[in-house]
Amino acid sequence: MWPDDDRLVPFTDGALEPDLQDLADTLSAAGQRARRRASVPSRAFAADLRTRLVDESVSPRRSALQGTATMDRVRPRVVAREAATFRVPRWSVAAVAAALVIAVVGIDGGWLDGGPAETAVVGATDAVLVRDGTRAPLEAGMQLHEGDRLLTGADGSATLALAGGETRLAASTDLTIDDISGTEVVLEQAAGRAWHRVDDPLERYVVTTGDVTWTATGTAFDLDRRPADRGGEEVRAIGIEHDVTAIGPGLAVSVTEGTIAIVALGPTDGARRVRLDTATTADLADTWLRWNATRDLALGFDIGVLEPELAQASERPKPTPTSVLTPRPTGDGDPRPSAAPTAVPTSEPTPRSTPKPTPKPTPKPTAKPTPKPTPTPTPNLASLGLDVTSCDGGFAVLDWTTAPAEGFGHYQSLRSTSSSIAPAYPPKAPALAPDGLYTTDRLALRGTDTGLEPGTAYWYRTLALTAGDDAYAASPVRAIEARPIKALGALAWSVEAGTVTFEWLAYGGPQACFGIAKLVVSQTDDTPGYLEGGSNAVWASEDQAAGGAVLGGFTSGTHFARLEILRDTWIGKVLVARTDVATIVVP
Repeated sequence: MWPDDDRLVPFTDGALEPDLQDLADTLSAAGQRARRRASVPSRAFAADLRTRLVDESVSPRRSALQGTATMDRVRPRVVAREAATFRVPRWSVAAVAAALVIAVVGIDGGWLDGGPAETAVVGATDAVLVRDGTRAPLEAGMQLHEGDRLLTGADGSATLALAGGETRLAASTDLTIDDISGTEVVLEQAAGRAWHRVDDPLERYVVTTGDVTWTATGTAFDLDRRPADRGGEEVRAIGIEHDVTAIGPGLAVSVTEGTIAIVALGPTDGARRVRLDTATTADLADTWLRWNATRDLALGFDIGVLEPELAQASERPKPTPTSVLTPRPTGDGDPRPSAAPTAVPTSEPTPRSTPKPTPKPTPKPTAKPTPKPTPTPTPNLASLGLDVTSCDGGFAVLDWTTAPAEGFGHYQSLRSTSSSIAPAYPPKAPALAPDGLYTTDRLALRGTDTGLEPGTAYWYRTLALTAGDDAYAASPVRAIEARPIKALGALAWSVEAGTVTFEWLAYGGPQACFGIAKLVVSQTDDTPGYLEGGSNAVWASEDQAAGGAVLGGFTSGTHFARLEILRDTWIGKVLVARTDVATIVVP
């Protein structure tokens, strides 16, 4: 076609240039999602698209089989075409892409619709499929079924298309597909790291890691199952877009967008089950996260907490490089970023050496000022250490380190249902200052916070304040999930010669949560309790390991007994744990 030929060229006749075909596929996916969500492509998606439009005609390509990055020139067919006709100006590429945007997003777009999403392997390197006990190399195009187990090697990776979204496995990852029905995906992540991108049509997307189940209430999160520093295993989860909920024994927490949760798997021996922190700029600069976010942009998805930084990086003007790094994924879906930049050959002249004319001035790096981290109200704060223990019975024990003596007025710890707590007093809602976490004694380094709602996540920060309530030292923000009263099971008993022998399961919770064990008995109340009145404490011990007692003095008749664990707090004793009620008949 000559430049003055104004006939329309259909985009489905196979004549589209390879680079434009890649853009067409990207925009088609974006258009489908935009129509379904009744929205327009995000700012970050637009920035990524613009970068691709003005990018070099030389880009890294990754082999789907070997996983090695090489630098390829413009394909010979394109070069020959340009030599035989004319060089297509950059603005014409942008114009075609703009037409695609209008057509795909603005109208029905069915002629670019890729059809229903399939459940298949998009790309894989050094990966294995285990099906019905048989192992086979994992390859692009393979259809996936329930019961399939996917293993990536030490240098491997894999991208899976699941119900319209994508699940991407890093190296040394073990993933099993438990359910891939039309509206539900259930996976078991036995080891390694995986990016989970969930698409809107799914009703339920669940990932199990040991005794913890992760359920997507948003559309993107990252899970890294790994050995813990103190033995055992843990999962490091990052909320990328919206939230993901973690449920397990003694655990129920929502990991919100921009939050990092480290969750211990299996028995914790009284240690904290979960730690929540806000993701820092350094956390979000992780190569794996940035690669996956860039691929999601190319597929037309929003990328939540990663959008501002990635959009600004895409909008930043690029100087003429001596090497090119392209985090944008290639068509084979291999999720491993290039290990190192590959140099652009300099032995022959390239079009980049000549400045390119532009129809308008080159835009500034950003259209608005780069967002800055939220400034702390009181700079140069000294650091305090803080450990928060979630106790059975709906309370927390806080232990902090000693503040510098100069300027000390009092300690005040703040509690919030948000992970963001400014180191300043008075607290800003939803943060508040519980009375039990206030003290004027600089050497008093423990406080209790009561009245917590079981199953709810709470965040804490301890401040050292002057007499005028100015903060001069602060701890990091720590998180817990409040626990209900713990059930210790049955209270066993036996009667012999007027003596009653009791046995129970000793309280195995954190030592900070234990105060005293009391055996309460009543002949009139069939639900005896020390704090409820009407019951007598016939035995008590401050030994947490105590698991039995032998008592005399019981009169003939029926007695109702129960063992309770109690803890002193600033409001008095609170119930931590208790056994079932035992009905004792003494002859």
